[in-house]
Amino acid sequence: MNIFTTRSAAAGILSAAVVLGAPFAALAATTPSLGTAASYAVLGKTFNNTTIANGTAIYGDMGYVTFPGVAVYTTGTTHLNDAAFLQAGIDQHAASAALDAQACTFTFPGAVDLATDVSHGALGVYTPGVYCSAGNMSIGGGGTISLSGAGTFIFRPSGTLTTTDFSTATTTNGASACDIFWTPHVPPVLASTVIGSNATFVGTVIEPVGPVNSDITVGGGTKWVGRALAFDWTVTTNPIILKYITITAPTCPVPPPPPPATATLHVVKHVINNDGGVAVASSFTLHVKGATGMGMADVAGSPAAGVEAPGTSYTLSAGAYAVSEDTFSGYASGFSGACDANGSVSLLAGDDKTCTITNDDIAVPPPVVPPVVPPVDPPVVVPPPVLPPVIPPVVTPPVVTSVTTSVSTPSAPNTGAGGNARETLLILVFSALVAAGSALAYFKQRKHL
Repeated sequence: MNIFTTRSAAAGILSAAVVLGAPFAALAATTPSLGTAASYAVLGKTFNNTTIANGTAIYGDMGYVTFPGVAVYTTGTTHLNDAAFLQAGIDQHAASAALDAQACTFTFPGAVDLATDVSHGALGVYTPGVYCSAGNMSIGGGGTISLSGAGTFIFRPSGTLTTTDFSTATTTNGASACDIFWTPHVPPVLASTVIGSNATFVGTVIEPVGPVNSDITVGGGTKWVGRALAFDWTVTTNPIILKYITITAPTCPVPPPPPPATATLHVVKHVINNDGGVAVASSFTLHVKGATGMGMADVAGSPAAGVEAPGTSYTLSAGAYAVSEDTFSGYASGFSGACDANGSVSLLAGDDKTCTITNDDIAVPPPVVPPVVPPVDPPVVVPPPVLPPVIPPVVTPPVVTSVTTSVSTPSAPNTGAGGNARETLLILVFSALVAAGSALAYFKQRKHL
């Protein structure tokens, strides 16, 4: 297959679809918020009801700076150049910019009569989309157009918007006046809107900001469900007898607000004192930190003192965050809610999450008192009695008296020197025996002391 040929064919189909007005989801028109301008049926720098008092009935609010005409009937509130009027003008301009920013889904090459054109599709039938013209746009010849299907319709002429007398614009198949917008566009010198007499018209006309003439004029007998918003210009109604004008602001559902681009994180500090603790939530310093190019850093408003429920709220971008607290002795801490056990939490746009840090005081164990051990006296050592020194008695050795015993012996024959020696030996033995007996008596005496 030739890729170039296939791509070219696809591009041709897409171009043709845009020219022919085929619907594409990527190009679907959207209804902008009108803000406070939504409640106004008529909003203009000047509002002029030219004839017939109460010949024009306004079902909705009115706002203007000057009102040179005759009275009109209204069911809403009239804002005469007050703060509400000025805010409605701001909201009209914002809605106009939002409508102009949407791409055309079908473009008429020049001026176009919507009632007779068939280049866009079936005669007189228009489905949701953005219809642009390179010239004026009209519903001519008393013709009829049908806006068919649920969705947003935007008609953007480069010039004037005109509906002829007895012309009709209606809604069918779920189309709503809340979603139909007519936005005459500059740069032509004239971008005004003229709704003919006895016409039936639907949708909101929003005139542009600029130096061109962008007035809105409504003919007698017209029934219009929509809004005439020309904050910078003039709205004129021309009722005639028996051909009164009604302009009814539709009651539209308020579109849901766009999803938030941020998330909300609530950090709650809860303190439990059941073991004698006295700390309160504000005693603790809490942190919420997010990733930066330099690492994790405190977000705006962090650190902060702890607060019991509902806690401290932070508006944060989607991302990962860490909740923590400074060290505080005497308390055990834990995380619950959207945070994990480490205090980490991930936020998506639109999230509304809560992290709770609970601190429970830690019971202080009683002091350990060592047992009292009575002092142990050292054993009494009784010294041995001191005995008086033993003085041995003085023993006087007995006086050995030489006894001369006369023994009558038979005379022996004198043997000379040998006989004298035996006599001397006997005397010595006797003396030794006497001395030994005295010593024995001494020791026996000492033993008995």
